[in-house]
Amino acid sequence: MKVWLFVLVSFSMTMHGTNDWLAGYTAYVKQDYMSALQIYEQCPQKNAAAWYMMGNCAYKLEQYPQALIYWHRAQRNAPVRVLIDSAYNIHTVKQELGHMKDGFWQSMSWYSTLGVRITPLIFLQLFVLLIWYLLFFIWWQSNDGKRRTKMVLCAMSLCISVGLLAFKYSQDNKQIAVAISDGAMLFAGPDESYSSIGNVEKASELEIYHTREHWYKIGFQGRRGWVRKDSVTVV
Repeated sequence: MKVWLFVLVSFSMTMHGTNDWLAGYTAYVKQDYMSALQIYEQCPQKNAAAWYMMGNCAYKLEQYPQALIYWHRAQRNAPVRVLIDSAYNIHTVKQELGHMKDGFWQSMSWYSTLGVRITPLIFLQLFVLLIWYLLFFIWWQSNDGKRRTKMVLCAMSLCISVGLLAFKYSQDNKQIAVAISDGAMLFAGPDESYSSIGNVEKASELEIYHTREHWYKIGFQGRRGWVRKDSVTVV
C-alpha cells in the first residue's frame, strides 16, 4: 500500500506529538505494523492521513475489515491524493477477497464513481446553474435555424449534470458499514425470529438504510435485510 510524502508531512504538521508520529512511522518502516498501529490509534485527533496510515498497518497485519474501515474514514474531508489512494486500496482489497469482480464494466463503474467523488460539489452546482442560464439565453435570444438543436444539446447537458449532481449527493451521504463478524446472519426483519435470507461475509461492505434498536437494515449483493449492530462497524 502506498505511503506518500505528503501524508508524512501532513502527519507531522497536524497531529499532536511529533515524537509519537516519528515513533509510529519508524515502526512502520521497520515493518513492526502492530506497534505502528497502536501508536496511531492512541493519537487524540486523527486526520485523513492518520486514518490512511492505520489502514495500511491493518492491511499489512491482514486485518482486512479494520483496513477497510480506516480507509473509508480517511476519505472524510480528505485531500484528493488521500481520497484516490484510499479508494484504490479499498478496491484492491475487495478484489483480493473476491467481493468484487475484475472486469471492464466494473472498472468503468469504479473510475466513474471515483471521478464524481473527487469533483467538488460546488463545481457541479455551478455547472448546473450555467447550463440553466445557457438554456434560457438560447430560448430568449437565439432566432436562427439552429435554435432547436442548441436547446436540445443544452437540455441533454442539463439532464446529465443534474444526474451527476444527484449521484454526488447520494455518494456523499451514503452510510457505509463493514462486516466484522464471519458469516453474520441476514434476517428478513429486525429480530432473530424472522427467517434468515443469507449470510454476510466478513469484510463485506454494506450500505445502511435504517436503524432499529440493536439492528441495521442494510443492502448487500442486491438484497436488503437486517443484521445485528454488533456484527458490523459503521465507518
